[in-house]
Amino acid sequence: MWSRRPGRARGRPGGGLHRPFTVQGGQRAETMVFDVPLDPGRIAHVFAQAASPAFFLGAVTGLVSILTSRLGGVMGDLRQETADRVARAALRRRARYLHSAINLALASGLCTALLLALSFIGAFFHFEHIYGAALLFLLATGLVAAALVRFYREIRVSLSEVDRLAPPGES
Repeated sequence: MWSRRPGRARGRPGGGLHRPFTVQGGQRAETMVFDVPLDPGRIAHVFAQAASPAFFLGAVTGLVSILTSRLGGVMGDLRQETADRVARAALRRRARYLHSAINLALASGLCTALLLALSFIGAFFHFEHIYGAALLFLLATGLVAAALVRFYREIRVSLSEVDRLAPPGES
């Protein structure tokens, strides 16, 4: 249904997206929905700039994978009835830390995905998106840092539990 304006080359002014035509009063008239000249050079530039957020998004997915596998192990240990009351409390604390770290990492991934979408929308509609992109990147980085802090706290609880269960004289 949507097409380029006939007779206009790509990337030239007036070569935006239009409805082919509407009929008004028995005459054919072109109805312009929005006049967005498509600039392949600008979109190619955004593709080149999208590499960093894409790698960041890959790192976030790797972090989420690690966190979920650790949470699965903690939940498996919680289901066993062999742990004493102190160990179960430590396992529940670990599960809470891991759960919050997963939520923070997923929020960071969403911010990064929005950053990528904003970059392409900005290139397509010709608006400056640099401040929004910078804000989203800072937010995504802060969320990953908070997730890593929670992960660190979970590891500390895990190691303290290992130390507590170690036989006397072992360190």
